[in-house]
Amino acid sequence: MNITMDGAQLYQKNYKQFNYYIETIGSVSIDKVELKDKKLTAIYSYEQGSEHRNVVSELHQDKDGIYKGKCTTKVNGKILLAVNTWLRFNEDGSANGNWSWSGAPSKNDPVVTISKK
Repeated sequence: MNITMDGAQLYQKNYKQFNYYIETIGSVSIDKVELKDKKLTAIYSYEQGSEHRNVVSELHQDKDGIYKGKCTTKVNGKILLAVNTWLRFNEDGSANGNWSWSGAPSKNDPVVTISKK
């Protein structure tokens, strides 16, 4: 799907112009985004109480154009949690998806939204 790929490319090239929102956390800082060979790698960060948390997202584009993979959250270099995640990009670089604790999306899993600032 070229539309999905173009949206991911636009997001990667202009990530500073986007907001990344996770339903249970809020907005996070987009620190770095790379797209190579259908693999989207991003680093996000946010504050939780007195902790600075880093999230590394590694997603691969599937045959339907959806990026799927893992997001790993670390505190002080130690893994706090790892979740399955997926994103579906629009041609303007925005996207929606979710984090999944169980491996399959459910109504209880946090929604993820990438939107233009």
